[in-house]
Amino acid sequence: MISPAEAMRIEGRCHCGNVSYALRTRERLDDVVVRICACEFCLRHRPRHWSDPQGSLEIAIEDPGEIVRYRFGHGTADFLICRRCGVYCLAITELDGDFRAVCNLNLALGRGARPRETTLEALAESTEERMQRRGAKWTPVVSGWPPR
Repeated sequence: MISPAEAMRIEGRCHCGNVSYALRTRERLDDVVVRICACEFCLRHRPRHWSDPQGSLEIAIEDPGEIVRYRFGHGTADFLICRRCGVYCLAITELDGDFRAVCNLNLALGRGARPRETTLEALAESTEERMQRRGAKWTPVVSGWPPR
């Protein structure tokens, strides 16, 4: 992981502020290429996912009782939705006793943001391939999960 001194901080939050995150990365927000997934969940929510395997993620949840953990497909990740405002925030998975996540960058972007996009065909992956990709590409979670 990178040190806080050399990292940029990308902050995002759901509409009501119940869920927020701070992603530390060397990447500039203008250089990020977001991933668009073709699964049914993502087609309906239209998240723009991004993660940095060299970065770190801090998650803050004001009221854990207002979080919906939704699992689908292979059932290998929790997709966190704020029950108060209905916003999908991030997906999180456990690998070898550690948590890794991918953020919905919509929570950090301004209204007019138009980041470059690439598509992801996660539906074509086996469970093993999916977990390997997440281990290699998702951001390590350093605080705030699981919520207390």
